[in-house]
Amino acid sequence: MTRDRNELLERIQHDLPAQPDAFERLRDRRDERSRRGRVSAGAVGLGMTVAIIAALLAWSPLSEGSAPRRIQSGDSSVPLVAPPGSYYYVRVSSWDPGDSGVQATPNSEIWAGADDSGRVLQGERDERFAPGELPGAFLPDLSTDPAVLLGQLMQRGSENGDSPNPIASTSPGRSQETTSLLRTLQDLLTFGSDVFLTPDQTAAAFEAVATLDDVATETGIEDPFGRAAVRLSWVVDYNIGPGSRVLWYFEPTTGQFMAQLWVNQRTGEIEAASWIEQAGIVSSIEDVPAPEASYVPEGSAEPDLSPIELSAPA
Repeated sequence: MTRDRNELLERIQHDLPAQPDAFERLRDRRDERSRRGRVSAGAVGLGMTVAIIAALLAWSPLSEGSAPRRIQSGDSSVPLVAPPGSYYYVRVSSWDPGDSGVQATPNSEIWAGADDSGRVLQGERDERFAPGELPGAFLPDLSTDPAVLLGQLMQRGSENGDSPNPIASTSPGRSQETTSLLRTLQDLLTFGSDVFLTPDQTAAAFEAVATLDDVATETGIEDPFGRAAVRLSWVVDYNIGPGSRVLWYFEPTTGQFMAQLWVNQRTGEIEAASWIEQAGIVSSIEDVPAPEASYVPEGSAEPDLSPIELSAPA
C-alpha cells in the first residue's frame, strides 16, 4: 500500500471511523436503552461500513399496498409493509481488505417487529428481544416527498440540526452543506446511526440524492451480487492520493438500498464494502423471506469484488 493511500485512509478513518458489526451495535444499543430508556434519535455511529439501511428495520405507518417512487421504471408487487405479527428481516455483511489481509465480517441476521420485538443472530450468538426491547428509532416526521425530504435532511445534518455533521468538504468545489447531507444519508442508509428510515422514506431518499449535482446516476447496473441496480456515486477527495468514489446500489423497482462500495479513483480497486444480502417480510423470527416477499433479493452466493471501471465523476 502506498504512502499516499495510507494517508488517505487514515484521513477517511479519522472522519468516517469504521463501526463494529451490526450484532454488536444492536447489543450496545439495547444496553444503552436499558440504562437511559428509549434510544435517542440522534446519530451515534459515523459509518462508512456495513450495511444498512432503511430497508433494514423497515416497519412503517404506510397503508397496505403503498408503493415508492422510483428512478428506474418498474412494477414491483413486493410488499413493503408487514402485517401485524410479522417481522422485517435483513441479512447484512461487510468486507475490508486491510493491511493485515482481507477482513470479512460474518453476516448478521436481524428480525424486527413493529412492537420493537425481534431477534439478532450472528454465528453462535442468538439474542431475542421481547416487545419494546429491540433498539432503534424511526423518524416519522421525515417526508416521503423527495424534494421535502432533501430539505429536511439538510437541516438534520446542519450545525443546529438533530444529527449535526459539520465536517469539512470532501471534494474540491463541494459545499459543506452538501457534504453534511451526503454524510447524513450515509449514516441513515448504512446503519450508521440509531435511527432508521421506512421503505417509503428510503425510496424518497434514493430519488432525492440523485438530484444533487455532485452525484452521478447510472442505470442498468449490477451490484456485487449480480442483482439489477441503479448506482449512485460521489467523490471523496482530500487532495491526498487519487481520492475515492463512494458507490451506492439501489434496487430499481422497490427503491431500496442494497450495497455500498468505497473504490480507489485511479485503480478501481475496492477499498471497503458493505451490503444487504437479503431483506424482506417474514411471519416469525424463525423464518427467512420467500423471494416474493424480499424487497432486497438474494443474488449470487459470493460477491464480485474485482476492480471496477469507473466513469468520469459527476
